[in-house]
Amino acid sequence: MLLNQSRLVKATREEWIARRKLNATPGIGFRLQKRLYDQYGSALSIQRAVLNRSLRVEGIGSSKLDRLLSHVAGGNAGPEMLFGAHAVKNEDPKAERIESDFGSMLGYSDSEYPELLRHISDPPPYFWVKGLPESLQMPCVAVVGTRRASAYGRRTAHRLAFELARSGICVVSGLAYGIDRAAHEGALDAGGRTIAVLGSGVNQIYPREHRSLAQKIEDQGCVVSEFEPQTRPERTHFPQRNRIISGLSRATIVVEAFEKAGALVTAALCIDQKRDLYAVPGRIDDATSSGTNSLLEASAAAVLTRPEQIIADMRARGWLSSQGVEDKPVETAPILPRSKLEFQILDCLSTTHRHIDEIEACLEYRDASLWTALLQLECDGLIRALEGNYYERTSAQLQ
Repeated sequence: MLLNQSRLVKATREEWIARRKLNATPGIGFRLQKRLYDQYGSALSIQRAVLNRSLRVEGIGSSKLDRLLSHVAGGNAGPEMLFGAHAVKNEDPKAERIESDFGSMLGYSDSEYPELLRHISDPPPYFWVKGLPESLQMPCVAVVGTRRASAYGRRTAHRLAFELARSGICVVSGLAYGIDRAAHEGALDAGGRTIAVLGSGVNQIYPREHRSLAQKIEDQGCVVSEFEPQTRPERTHFPQRNRIISGLSRATIVVEAFEKAGALVTAALCIDQKRDLYAVPGRIDDATSSGTNSLLEASAAAVLTRPEQIIADMRARGWLSSQGVEDKPVETAPILPRSKLEFQILDCLSTTHRHIDEIEACLEYRDASLWTALLQLECDGLIRALEGNYYERTSAQLQ
């Protein structure tokens, strides 16, 4: 229960500065900041209580109060410190929004802050958003897994995300290789929304190869990060950001994961946050499914074999409208292959993914025309190139 129910519709410059100073205070972590915001409502109210030494919150004694006083009273945490000339100023300072080329900032006090995320034990006091922030208000499901995913795992993640997005669910993942990428692409291919939660700043997309994917996500969802926009990726950032992936979501699906994979960290956080956890079963001799199979063996996750399980459950619990995107035709134009060779390639890939050598043997082509046809099919979205010179068909429509 929040002790202070007031919410800021727009954060002022002064509120933004107060948030950064509070967040930069050593020893004042996410849990303590949550208590402070729940008690006082905004960073400026917290600042006033610190300055007049009237602040009373469990876990903050005289030494931490002195530390807060030192940070609140001094230092520079204004937007010019971060943006310089990029800061955007409103003519009405009371309605100023901190926005720039790096997106906008949403704080715990803001009315637009996602309610599900607000209720975890250690929510980020603020985070940066690029794209369509209204995506954060949609019913969300996280789809996560290993970066070293098998073709089965990528196809499964894509199909799950595609069907979830068609039903009006926003798909959340971490923009990594493997399962994350397949999940984002599945939601995008369905014409739905997806959110990428980064372990770097929103202006430092990682991996760099996913910058074009991040741009597509911004156009059809949003990219978010609790780290300052220019922050480079660090190993410790990724387990930290995982609590946001699960915290934004009603449920988390683990598609493929090794025994000690980062996706299992997200699964553990999902359980701690008392959210629904699902796992996709895999072959018992496949290392990429060892972690997901262990979750199922321990009864820590529900078995997921089809997306309709989650969709039906979310509707039954009132989290998802029965009128979703799936009740309407997906607005993707039919695509016509350009040549007999392209038809043959699609037929060759109709049952499974194949290595380029298998495709050559299947079609008995050895010249550059095969590579040209593969590239054209990939540009049309009819096939997808995988690591190691493998190819697979997508779910795009054929005319």
